[in-house]
Amino acid sequence: MSDKLEVFKGFEISYPEYEIITPQTLNKFTVRSMTVADEEVLKGSFISPRSVPTHINKIIWTCLAKKPSTIKTYDDFLNKVTVLDRDALLYSLYHVTYKDMQNFDVPCAGENCENKYSVVLDISKAFSMQAYKGKPEEILSKIVKINLKIVKNTAVEIFQPTLKSEEQFITDALFQSQENMTVGSEMLPVAKFIQYVPNTDKSISIIERDNIFLGYKSLPAVDRKLINKKYMEEFGNCRVKLQMISICPKCKHRNESAIDILQNLFRVLYE
Repeated sequence: MSDKLEVFKGFEISYPEYEIITPQTLNKFTVRSMTVADEEVLKGSFISPRSVPTHINKIIWTCLAKKPSTIKTYDDFLNKVTVLDRDALLYSLYHVTYKDMQNFDVPCAGENCENKYSVVLDISKAFSMQAYKGKPEEILSKIVKINLKIVKNTAVEIFQPTLKSEEQFITDALFQSQENMTVGSEMLPVAKFIQYVPNTDKSISIIERDNIFLGYKSLPAVDRKLINKKYMEEFGNCRVKLQMISICPKCKHRNESAIDILQNLFRVLYE
């Protein structure tokens, strides 16, 4: 006599979890490992590179086992997590899903050495993080004003972009070409330009993205570098880093290589 068929109600699974504090907003999250279904959704995003950030955001949100009390909805998540916070969450997702031992092919940077060698690395050993020195979510309201050097009577205000501001940039028709997208990605921290009217107390604020885009493209190199430098000092250095150090077996040169966690995630995903 055959066994009675029953409706499958799913497995009892305790998914591995990993806790992390984001480097910029200083919020604590617990990330669970991805399921096969999550992996398939992520694989689908690779078809369109422009859609990758949105898919990554949604997968991270789906895999959050615990989140801070200030984040209750997906829209809260987009507004209260920065693009550099996401790197920490992405590392957590990678770590808890695939663990850390991976093979890397390293091209030697030593003089007159064209050797390429393989390194087996525990990525957690390459992990480091510099946290923002402030209160949780304080960085979200931080604005830094910079007086430009070459462009006279002009200042720029910069901020730390969130996932929401990145999403708005990606979907903006202005940035659909690759050239405009490259410039737009660089100018993402620019909140506004301020033009001061000489010999008066008046000023004009340029806040429309298309006008900011035109203004940014016209900047002298010195002012562009000034903005980028100030952004790194005030915001950009607060982030996670994955830095691999290895010795070339042929010439003994010490090679330092940055690991792109997103690129490595997709590599492992398709293995």
